[in-house]
Amino acid sequence: MPLDDRGTTVSLAKVPADPRADDRADDANADEVEAEVADAIADASPSHGAESGTSPDELDGSSAHGVDSRWARRVLVLAVAIWVWHFGRLVALRIRRFGAYDFDMGFLDQAVWLLARGRHFMTVRGLPVFGHHNNLALYLFAPLSWVGLATPTILSNIQTLSLGLCTIPLYLLARHRLGNPWLAVPLALAFLAHPSTQWVTWELFHPEVMAMLPLMFAYYFSVTKNWRWFTISVIATIIWKEDLALAIFVLGAIVALRGDRRRGLAVAGAAVVWFAVSTRLVIPAFDGAEGSEPFYVNLYGDLGNSTTEIATNVLTDPELVWQHWQDSDAGHYVADVASPYGYLSFGSPAVLLGVPQGVMNTLAIHDFIYDDQYHYVAMPLVGVTIGMIETIGLLARRRRQFAPFLVAVVVGCAMLNTGLRGTSALSKDYESGIWPLAHNPRQIFAEAGLDLVPDDVAVSATYQYVPHLTHRPEIYTFPNPWRELNWGVSGEHQRDPATIEYLALDMTSLGTPELELLESLIASGEFRVLFDRESVLIAVREGIGV
Repeated sequence: MPLDDRGTTVSLAKVPADPRADDRADDANADEVEAEVADAIADASPSHGAESGTSPDELDGSSAHGVDSRWARRVLVLAVAIWVWHFGRLVALRIRRFGAYDFDMGFLDQAVWLLARGRHFMTVRGLPVFGHHNNLALYLFAPLSWVGLATPTILSNIQTLSLGLCTIPLYLLARHRLGNPWLAVPLALAFLAHPSTQWVTWELFHPEVMAMLPLMFAYYFSVTKNWRWFTISVIATIIWKEDLALAIFVLGAIVALRGDRRRGLAVAGAAVVWFAVSTRLVIPAFDGAEGSEPFYVNLYGDLGNSTTEIATNVLTDPELVWQHWQDSDAGHYVADVASPYGYLSFGSPAVLLGVPQGVMNTLAIHDFIYDDQYHYVAMPLVGVTIGMIETIGLLARRRRQFAPFLVAVVVGCAMLNTGLRGTSALSKDYESGIWPLAHNPRQIFAEAGLDLVPDDVAVSATYQYVPHLTHRPEIYTFPNPWRELNWGVSGEHQRDPATIEYLALDMTSLGTPELELLESLIASGEFRVLFDRESVLIAVREGIGV
């Protein structure tokens, strides 16, 4: 089977002379895609290797040795089910025990509630939904919100399930490349053992994490040349957040380099247009700040105050870029993301899927952005995961006896890292406070206090109470709206404190300025205390009936 200079399989039989041949192939592939995906769970689809001109059986003779792929899939399904149950329980526990915060669970939950009701201003964030990010996919949760099911726990566990389902395209890709389902299963499961996968689950719902599943499917469909479902998967990826266009641009470039030049360039071009429209038109139009830039250009310090200036400095000032990478310890970041796969991700262009976001992460001036435990790592994680499978597939095509050894290396590294740095019950820090495993005796008082807050009133609350009060038009993080805290871009969209009817406060989390503000509100008679037990305080504006 011929390989190009990047080590990528080149399919000679699939290059059509007539462009209409692609359309006919699309129709045929679309009819088969359900069976192709279901083949990760049930014995439903034909051999995938023939689609790209390489028979998997040529690699290791798995069919000749009677490998039972049905049992391999059953093992995969069982392992994924255990993982989803384990982390789903922990996620629900974290939220129930007030471990979810205003940023980001609070404002994302309010965003879903608002969009489902034709509203758009997030009072938790001080920005309109689309003045923050172009998260069109949040509309998908509107039906759940209408029936009261779009809660932080449900949204976060939909994400947990989505991460578990990422093993399907990974399994399909690995089986396609290696031809042996028993080698594909551990490579797919290594993704769930990766510390970053576990940490983004801990961090709760985020749009870019939800986009990992459709992006992985988009890559798989690009390999099998299922162009109709490739297009659907690309769209399903890019609607989650505007900067996902960077990964789609790289995917389009990879498709073009593999021989589908027209299609790949079209995808890359559409990604550029989507990113430009989102960052130059949509977000500035909604956020109301001065200028025509999204708010997050402020995250890059002396690299510039606009996307153009930042891009220019990145390309023309290597000394400044190097200084930012030293400040963020970019090498350590790369090691944290790549080491759970034994650094086996760098033999394939697929690893480039995560490079644009990885570069932007490590150029930022805030440490949580270049920390592999937060949602910013989503695209680099996709890149190293797919790159790992593709690298092993490439080496296995050259020396098929390498495959079991390389799979063992990945499994060993993944399990070692999950023990040292993960968040599962297998991790050494599992009982260190990552998850609220111990019962907090104050919880019953917090629950009792929040039950006194009506559903339709404007509230200012401390950060850990905000996600429990977000299904309303006005919910602020105290001391907002009296004093600006993590609000808007430059202090715009200020709201009138006179609209606040209730305060819901965990007194242990208030600093001196916040305590002084609270004392003044109570002493002036503006608010009266309704509930005060175990440092949980609920106050109501004077004159409002209870």
